[in-house]
Amino acid sequence: QLLQQQAQQQRPRQQVLLLLQRQQLLLPPRQQPLLPPRRQPLLPPRRQQQLPQRQQQQL
Repeated sequence: QLLQQQAQQQRPRQQVLLLLQRQQLLLPPRQQPLLPPRRQPLLPPRRQQQLPQRQQQQL
């Protein structure tokens, strides 16, 4: 009975692991494309805005 219970417990765990792996595969690609493009476009325009302002102040 113990062996049967362990086998039954391992099967659902494997299914859960497969589901988690699938979710992880789906999630990272979504997070990666969303985050980097947002950070990259936001940062450069800020620097560009700061540069002309400094130039105007110097002029």
